[in-house]
Amino acid sequence: MEAIAQRPQLPAPATSLVGRADDLARLAALLRRPDVRLVTLTGPGGVGKTRLALQLAREIDPIQAGPVIFVGLASIPAGHPVLPVIARALSLQHVGDEPLERLIADTIGGQRLLLILDNAEQVIEGMDPLADLLAACPGLKVLITSRVPVRLSAEHIVPVEPLTTGGDDRAAQPSPAATLFIERALAVRPDLDLSEASRAAIEDICRELDGLPLAIELAAARARFLSPLTLRDRLTDRLRLLVGGPRDAPARHQTLRATLAWSYDLLTDAERRVFRRLAIFENGGPYDAAIAVGATGGFEPDESEVALAALVDQSLAQIVDTPAAGPRVRLLHTIREFALELLAASGEESDIKLAHARWFANLVIDTPRSTWNTGSESRRAWVFRHEPDLENFSEALRVLSTNDEELTATRALDGLLTFWEELGYEELARTWARRLSPWIEQAPEGEQAFLCFMTAGALFTRDSIDEAMTWATRALRLAERHESARFIANCQNLLGELHWEAGHRAEGERLQRAAIDGVRAEGDMLGGALFAVPLANHLIEAGSLDQASAILHAARPAIERDRSDALPFVAGSLAYLALLHGDLDTAGAELERALAYHREPPHRLPLRLATVLVHTSELGAKRGDPATGARLLGAARAIRLHRNLSLTGIALQDERRAEAALRARLGDANLSAALAAGERLTIPAAIDLAITVARMRPQTDASTAEPPDALTPREREVLALLVAGKSNPAIANALSISERTVTTHLSRLYAKLDVSTRTEAMAEAIRRGLGPSTPHT
Repeated sequence: MEAIAQRPQLPAPATSLVGRADDLARLAALLRRPDVRLVTLTGPGGVGKTRLALQLAREIDPIQAGPVIFVGLASIPAGHPVLPVIARALSLQHVGDEPLERLIADTIGGQRLLLILDNAEQVIEGMDPLADLLAACPGLKVLITSRVPVRLSAEHIVPVEPLTTGGDDRAAQPSPAATLFIERALAVRPDLDLSEASRAAIEDICRELDGLPLAIELAAARARFLSPLTLRDRLTDRLRLLVGGPRDAPARHQTLRATLAWSYDLLTDAERRVFRRLAIFENGGPYDAAIAVGATGGFEPDESEVALAALVDQSLAQIVDTPAAGPRVRLLHTIREFALELLAASGEESDIKLAHARWFANLVIDTPRSTWNTGSESRRAWVFRHEPDLENFSEALRVLSTNDEELTATRALDGLLTFWEELGYEELARTWARRLSPWIEQAPEGEQAFLCFMTAGALFTRDSIDEAMTWATRALRLAERHESARFIANCQNLLGELHWEAGHRAEGERLQRAAIDGVRAEGDMLGGALFAVPLANHLIEAGSLDQASAILHAARPAIERDRSDALPFVAGSLAYLALLHGDLDTAGAELERALAYHREPPHRLPLRLATVLVHTSELGAKRGDPATGARLLGAARAIRLHRNLSLTGIALQDERRAEAALRARLGDANLSAALAAGERLTIPAAIDLAITVARMRPQTDASTAEPPDALTPREREVLALLVAGKSNPAIANALSISERTVTTHLSRLYAKLDVSTRTEAMAEAIRRGLGPSTPHT
């Protein structure tokens, strides 16, 4: 038997392979295993399967693999048998009646040989004889590149993933995808701008192109006359922009559209229908939604599911299954743009948009209302599962509200307002609450109170207190007629909080205490404890610190026993009280508990997280590490700015006080640098840093102690009465001085304590031990 030489020669690549070192190592190890005979590299067109296979053929140990025979199948017509092509590659002439399979098997015999079959997707049905060939030739190994698996028993499927792209942290080293772009762009433009701004734009480009090597190379070719910044801004029309590949490349690789059309042409009618319908999903969608929308128009869900499985096999769709979000179907951005073109041309786009919108609206409407309980595990699970669908929900409301289905959109608003609140999209919640509020009266009577309640909550900002109070009052009236004591208490509590914000303390406290008493009268001790927490927070703002502390400690056991998932809310308030009283050990322990609510992505209630980070920042400064405290303050601001969230009331005062204290310790330049470093932290990194600060051991260095106050004896007397909750006239009467003199003393006190309000002065006095911590009688 004549030994097989390596013929023909492997195609020589014109460019280097970038970012595949780990893939090469894993593939080489796999092929060296004696039990591995058939490996299929799968992936979408343009991901680099052929390039990876060729590099592997050059690097794998020839003693282990033997000669390498490369067989290109891209030009072979669909359905053509594969064995004749393999025979030609082996320089075999088929004569006589001997089966071609036996001729090839006899020629290979027991020799070691690596056979590469490239671009096999259109001739996949002709691969069956490979099974017998592998059985007859013990030294034969086959490496296939294909957009679909060959589905033979010996097959080991290795998906070739797009190149890794950079995150938002702008690392010093470019990502593998950006490295590929830079290398290819420098080949056509040696003076390529590689400033920090351009490198950031290149990373953005690569993320938008999903790290797909072909798309990146086509984009890099445009760098000859477009800067990275301009190119990034023009990527809204990828398919039109990404053309002009090398003339010596296969025609299907000269434009991105041609690459995708090659795959699309291989689909059945059912697969094509489901493929273009998948484009309707923003950022992908739940598996059930993909099946339902794919079956729109009288098709069976089973048919849609079979077609979807085929699309995944052919690397045109992906199914990603995670514990939090469940199975989700998505298209790469570049593939989705192609599918959107097909959907627009199909004449069914409006029907598919409406089917998509109804599915997502009904998902919310059919969710049990108990799911939305504040801090509950069910709420957490729902938010985690559907956080990727943020754009899908917004698009659903838009489509419904422009197709005379505003009532359906309004009914979905109940749960969506909670969803947006949890994720910090308050502006989005306000926009839709106002837009859909005219249709609340048309909703089923049993839903109107909840919709009014949620609308009031969405509009709860300083600029729209009156509007929110109108909706909250309406919610309470409806609830008193039809709803449970627990929901009536919800409405009373919200209306009470609105009154507090409007400056009506007495009415606010009355309503909140009525909420607590109402649920306790029904035997709901847990409900009473949960409603006690927001009351305590308002009492803290009013300076009634001991009263607030007593309420929180009384509420804690029931919450810890029956709703431990809501415990971080109590802990955050107790941490703040401990900080005000200078009990840093307790503050640290409670802050760590408060941070637990936010640790897992998508890091719920970002405004609350920012507030907890501000308080942890204060703790860091008091523990003797103001630089770390300033980094946490910077991280808190970055979180707020990312969601366009605004602090109000005592939270805003706390941030200003923390910054002033840090500026006094660090100076302007050092503070600015530390704040900037904190703004660059990712949320997980900021939370980890905050936990480190919460666990800090006490500092004993006297240099970290607070500077002594320089208050006069009279100022101390005024401050003691202020802490006791006395008004200016009462202070004047107690000290036998005029109210104007009281005002003068307070102005001096504010300056010395570095505060600007009575509440801040009271808290700072208690923290410094300059006044009694219990009210005078």
